[in-house]
Amino acid sequence: MIKILASNSNEKGKLFEDFIKRILDALGFHNFRIDVHRTGRELDIQANHKVTDEPILCECKAHETRLSGDELSKFYGVYAHECDSNKDLKGLFFSLSGFNDALIEYYNEKPEKIQKRFKIYSDTDIERFLKDSKIVEPVGTIEFIVRKKIPYETSQIYLTVSKQGLFWVITFKSSGKETHFSILNGKGEEVSKLICDEISELDNGLNCLELINLQARTKVIQSLSDMTFKKVEDISQEINESATDVKMALSNLYEEGVVLKNENNEFTLDKELDIVLRLIKEFLSDNVDYSFFKSKYVQTNINERLIKYLESRFYLEFEKEIRDMLYKLLAVSPSALYETLFCPTDFYRTGYEQIKRSNLSGEAIKKWKELSASRIMTGLT
Repeated sequence: MIKILASNSNEKGKLFEDFIKRILDALGFHNFRIDVHRTGRELDIQANHKVTDEPILCECKAHETRLSGDELSKFYGVYAHECDSNKDLKGLFFSLSGFNDALIEYYNEKPEKIQKRFKIYSDTDIERFLKDSKIVEPVGTIEFIVRKKIPYETSQIYLTVSKQGLFWVITFKSSGKETHFSILNGKGEEVSKLICDEISELDNGLNCLELINLQARTKVIQSLSDMTFKKVEDISQEINESATDVKMALSNLYEEGVVLKNENNEFTLDKELDIVLRLIKEFLSDNVDYSFFKSKYVQTNINERLIKYLESRFYLEFEKEIRDMLYKLLAVSPSALYETLFCPTDFYRTGYEQIKRSNLSGEAIKKWKELSASRIMTGLT
């Protein structure tokens, strides 16, 4: 789903115009002639292909619900009339809300030769054009990013177009009801509370939901990575976020089990292994946060407990020499740390299971373990 967000119809029409021009430009068209209907609900566009100069007639709809066959029928009538005087003309019909079954059935009844020069594109097609042209990250990437940060069940992910730019809105649900939302920019990066507030003010669907300010959440975790207990006011001053946003972030993190609270209402990061692993995965995948990696929280958790966890992952028992090398390597290399914690271990599991079923000598088993450990260290190095 794609939403055009604006305070009035004229502004919505202009945003819609710029958005569609951006898509058509990515598809290889230019020389735009546009008639913006003042309701802000539709655009009629003429353009030419940049290479072949082939002309197109395009209509774009931004309705709230899926379009019916009547909408397409009206545009096809206009297109067929124009095509009588220009046989090279192609028709493009876009809908930001998709199509209902009646429209798809109407289109499929058209002869193949007409379908070749008269195309329909739904919201999913538009999102694909945006992804292929590198304008925004795909939905799957956004969902992956959010899942790393927030354990709540995802309800909706949709793209919004506003004067601030292109933003992904993600809503979450609890017990079957939508309760929270968060916002990332088109590239999947965290955005400021100001932008979140501006978008939520224009998007009526967010009125009753509670904002999870991901930027404030990240800053709070980074602040607490020194492993000290801190009050809301201290964190707020340190990260330059309002006490309200810090309190909200801490409340969500406490509910998720990421932070602990003492009797003085001071907070610190939980050191349980599953929380440590979760935060490492969140901060060290993709764009590595080196300040978090070098923090006391991460460095002190590269310890005996973590090595034992790695032994269970790789179905091995590391010799002292390997353990010492691992400590040193994992403490200086975020990529090595991430790889050992989250890479597939099927190769080692399969070898372990084969050895259990065999009658190999103790010396042969020892040799296999040495080779497996050597393989791990070579890969990490």
